[in-house]
Amino acid sequence: MCRQFAKDRNYKIVEVISEVASGMTLNRKGFKRLMTIVKQGKVDVICVASICRLTRNFANCQKLYGQLVSHNIGLDIAGLSTAHRSRQ
Repeated sequence: MCRQFAKDRNYKIVEVISEVASGMTLNRKGFKRLMTIVKQGKVDVICVASICRLTRNFANCQKLYGQLVSHNIGLDIAGLSTAHRSRQ
């Protein structure tokens, strides 16, 4: 889903991170890898199929969003309409 979504928007895919661990915690291998990429400035936009793939906890969602904003990185959620995307 995200690969086609990214292709349709002419996003260059830097890395694909998949994991089956619960989004209830940020202490996950894939999430830690994502944050490393964010801090290194390797991406402009993170694309996810659903926000729950990143986190299922509202406080963690706020924390994540703050980190993305501080690094000037957009969050594009494939399942939402363009009116809800943080970055166009």
